[in-house]
Amino acid sequence: MFGKPEWFKKKSWGWGLTPVTWQGWAYTAAWCAMFAIPFATLMGTRRFPEAIVWLIVSVGALVWDVRSMINAMNPPAARSEVLYIGDDDEGVQTRQLDLRLRK
Repeated sequence: MFGKPEWFKKKSWGWGLTPVTWQGWAYTAAWCAMFAIPFATLMGTRRFPEAIVWLIVSVGALVWDVRSMINAMNPPAARSEVLYIGDDDEGVQTRQLDLRLRK
């Protein structure tokens, strides 16, 4: 993850983040420049396949980074908060019910 979650807040609509600090805005501007400058240079030299590959890889890296920041904002539930239902508790007595279908 390149950005820090405290620079952003979750969007109120849609998927993604919105910058809330100047670092978040600088981070967003750096990503835009990283997309635009090489893409425009490759398109200007008529390297269309390379430009498309650059765009796909850049967007993939941005999605990975934003997803990492969103996951950091929402840590998974602690193990103690998870309820497991099973029969692995020894010493716990349960009633044995005889369930039969009546005819």
